[in-house]
Amino acid sequence: MSNDKNSVFGIEKLKSIFEDDVANRITDPKNAALLRAEQFQIIRANISTVALGNIFAGFLIVLTFVGKPDFVTSLIWYIGFLLIISVSMGPSVRKRAKNKSKRTNKSTYSDRTQVKLSVVLALIWVAMPFLVFGNADINQRLFIVAATIALIGVGSFFLSGVPRAAVTFSILMMGGLVLAIAVNWHPMMLNSTILLISFTMLIVSIVKENSRFLIDRMNDRIALIESNDTISDLLREHEDSGYEWLWETGPQGEIRNVSKKFTQAAGLSSEKLLNKNITNLLLGDCPDDPMRTQSCKHDIGKHISLKKPFRDAIVRYMRPDGVLRWWKLSGRPIIERDENEDKEFLGYRGVAIDITDSKNSEDKIAYMALFDSLTNLPNRASFKEQIDFSIGRTVDSDFGVALFVIDLDKFKHINDTLGHPAGDELLVMVAKRLQNRFGEAAIVARLGGDEFAVVIDGINNAAMAQEHALKIMECFEKTFVIAGRKMGISCSIGVAIAPDHGENAGDLIKNADLALYRAKTDTSSSYNLFEAGMDLMVRERRRLGQELQLAIDNDELYLLYQPLLSTATDTIIGYEALVRWKNPRCGIVNPDHFIPIAEENGMIVDIGIWVIRQACKEAASWQNSKRVAVNLSPLQFVGIQLESVVALALADSGLVPSRLELEITENSLMVNKDATLNTLRNLRQLGISIALDDFGTGYSSLSYLMSYPFDKIKIDRSFLSTNDNLGTNATLIRTIIGLAKSLGMRTTAEGVETIEHLEFLKNEGCDEIQGFLISQPVPPSAIESGEDEKSLMENAAFHQATG
Repeated sequence: MSNDKNSVFGIEKLKSIFEDDVANRITDPKNAALLRAEQFQIIRANISTVALGNIFAGFLIVLTFVGKPDFVTSLIWYIGFLLIISVSMGPSVRKRAKNKSKRTNKSTYSDRTQVKLSVVLALIWVAMPFLVFGNADINQRLFIVAATIALIGVGSFFLSGVPRAAVTFSILMMGGLVLAIAVNWHPMMLNSTILLISFTMLIVSIVKENSRFLIDRMNDRIALIESNDTISDLLREHEDSGYEWLWETGPQGEIRNVSKKFTQAAGLSSEKLLNKNITNLLLGDCPDDPMRTQSCKHDIGKHISLKKPFRDAIVRYMRPDGVLRWWKLSGRPIIERDENEDKEFLGYRGVAIDITDSKNSEDKIAYMALFDSLTNLPNRASFKEQIDFSIGRTVDSDFGVALFVIDLDKFKHINDTLGHPAGDELLVMVAKRLQNRFGEAAIVARLGGDEFAVVIDGINNAAMAQEHALKIMECFEKTFVIAGRKMGISCSIGVAIAPDHGENAGDLIKNADLALYRAKTDTSSSYNLFEAGMDLMVRERRRLGQELQLAIDNDELYLLYQPLLSTATDTIIGYEALVRWKNPRCGIVNPDHFIPIAEENGMIVDIGIWVIRQACKEAASWQNSKRVAVNLSPLQFVGIQLESVVALALADSGLVPSRLELEITENSLMVNKDATLNTLRNLRQLGISIALDDFGTGYSSLSYLMSYPFDKIKIDRSFLSTNDNLGTNATLIRTIIGLAKSLGMRTTAEGVETIEHLEFLKNEGCDEIQGFLISQPVPPSAIESGEDEKSLMENAAFHQATG
């Protein structure tokens, strides 16, 4: 009956734990010594941390009694605690440290020593509540109980390799504290006491299970070591003579038997490699190419789970120094048959080789074939494949795929003025802005030069395409800092939607390019959606470009002159030269058509030189000695000595320099600021005047007025609408006129077409006006004969405005 009761209450089970030495269950003395050594390694690895934890816990308990009657008592106990800890544990640790690497059957290590140490430590802690509970308040008592529970958990974990020591420590700590609580009972201690007892019993049960697991694990290791020693020796001989290295794992993928070459390849010590899961080692630290990483993980994990052999598996490994390496692994499962012919899986054994150099070469070649080396975006070749893939997904969908082809406006001008490195810098910044704007919602690529592309799924109508085109244009709203200069960069966008505008990548790109071509020629919009018939317009534009190359040599260009009226005298004081083109095939070509073609093809420089020479030549023949104004393209400040061209034109024509006025736009000042400033100063020294054209439509106009030697500001025609009521534009015009007067500059208003506008400008003090109200552009013959002034005098609308 007594034995039955003991069994019910677990006393026999507890007794077996107290009396059992785990190492004694292993019959082979050598293997028993190995287990003892492993037990000691577990303890030794944590003894310093546990000692510090105990010291800190004792210190916290002493702090709770500061200013209390038992403070001195607790302090004396703590000092004694420190002395006993240093005397009992210090020498024992140092003595065993000398023999930590010995694993022989003559090892004298036994867990009895650790049991004794655990008893000493537990008794020290048990003494404390007996000393202070008498005068301690309930909060102090509860804190001591909480600290004891924590120490039981930590101590049992620390001593888990020596079950007898763990159980002894836990039971003594619990029993001593329960006894102290009983002697100094307080009703509020009931719950804490139950928790203490329950937690301790749980710890004892866990220790028992861990003891059994430790034995089973050790037996498995011993069996594996004994069966593999001979084979491992032979394989290491092969490894030492070649470039490959051996690897071996246990049944759960844990690495075993680490060779010297393995440690060299991994950049880790054998201690850090041992028992590390090989799958986590190979794939845990590979940040790039996530899809390939998952593929490798799937392959290796699949082989191991199926216990199947594998060959030439390509995997990656990140060394501790951050260097990514590529390895090729082959492996076979280790299968052992017992006497009943049952198979037991013991792990894997295989061979590995580092293939990083060859893999990097392959990846570099593949990358160069698919990605742009400057922006790291997909190039045209890989982009076409991605478009075809996206189009293929629309077959069974109600939504389409939109392709946006983006071209940077006047990119060639940036390359010419600031150099190709600055152009490359701009391309990289544009790529980053597009990627940041769309993220994973779109595919962004560089098609070549300054041309980018964006593909977005789920778009099937013009409204949706317009919405996303505006998002692309938002990427260019903020100025770019290029070569240390702030620059406003715009873009043109061509849009095509699949499957309506193309059922494959080739057709879609072609039609988006056509839409882009239209967008670059259409001054009313920066983006354009593909329409049928655009191909014909593009061919016509290209033909005009070819014919424009011969226009100067064939005397097809000529000049007309827009009169400039003085508001003070109501007389014509000068003319603005306007270039025109009479094409033999199609007649008069609108300047809005051929000037963009000339700028795009670089012909504007030659045309600009011809206009300067021709305007000077014709103005020199006028009898009225009035001024002539010539517009300059931004490209005329690049690649030629503009001051030399002007000086030669003045010399050849005999025109007085004061009669020549050159008009430049703000775009001319946005790049190569210093060089442009020097050119303008040199032109001023020739005696000519400089006007800022289209004022208020560009960037940083006020800073330009302070930096450049302008004589006149031209108010852009966009400020004067056909509506008589100027609205807020009236305030802007009034401000510009006032600003010019304060800086000592004249003002000219363009596009004056109504009497109301003329009266408003005269009242506000605008110096000069030009527009159809005054006169249409006239040929030079009309100026020579005085017909333009005669026409002005006969202009009834003009007389009505001037009184």
